[in-house]
Amino acid sequence: MLLDSVKKKFLYIGLALIVVGIAVGFLSPGLALPSAFPPPISHNMTLASGAVDYLPMNLNESGLTILTFNSTAPLDFYLANATAFSSIESAASSNSSPRTAALSLEGSGVYEVYQNSRSGVFPYTNLPNVTAPAYLTNVTLMQQGTYYAVFYNSGNSSAAVNLATLALALSKIQSGEASIGLYLGVAVVLFIAGLAIAIYGFVSKEKQDGQQGGMDADAAREYDRIEKKGRRGKRAES
Repeated sequence: MLLDSVKKKFLYIGLALIVVGIAVGFLSPGLALPSAFPPPISHNMTLASGAVDYLPMNLNESGLTILTFNSTAPLDFYLANATAFSSIESAASSNSSPRTAALSLEGSGVYEVYQNSRSGVFPYTNLPNVTAPAYLTNVTLMQQGTYYAVFYNSGNSSAAVNLATLALALSKIQSGEASIGLYLGVAVVLFIAGLAIAIYGFVSKEKQDGQQGGMDADAAREYDRIEKKGRRGKRAES
């Protein structure tokens, strides 16, 4: 009975490790990403009619800037590098059209343009309820430097804007990928170890049950032999 209890424990431990391995595999992105990537930063600004406002975003090394915005009124949004931003700002200061300056720099420092929009995202993804930009430069990595999220309110009413930004350096992205790979590796090891232990416990239990069955049959035959011998002895005495 003690041996049977030990085999059952092996079986239960193996099954538990399998479950844990599967759970770690499914949860690995959620476990790894928070430690590798910082949370987005939220910014609020209010633009009067005809106003231009902006937010600088710094990349200390090659990486990617991710952002989303929502506005209470339609406005323009431009994502520009430092050189293109200087031209847009100069146009606004000289009472020229910031939109004209931004459109002239598409592909030459301006990465994305939204016109008369209440919401937007960069990089753009074709998903439901996500507004498509008027212009987009497809980029996988942005070079080290300062980038500007520029808003231009060409409407007649003020606009309250919420902007969420996340600057991801290439080293952070690689760190996140490595962390996910590590968790997945642990998940695979746990699953394989659990499967091996569970199989050992199950097979050993089956083998033990078979041996016990053989022992019971041998005992029954020995009992019949002794009983028959006893009956012959009684007949001889009578």
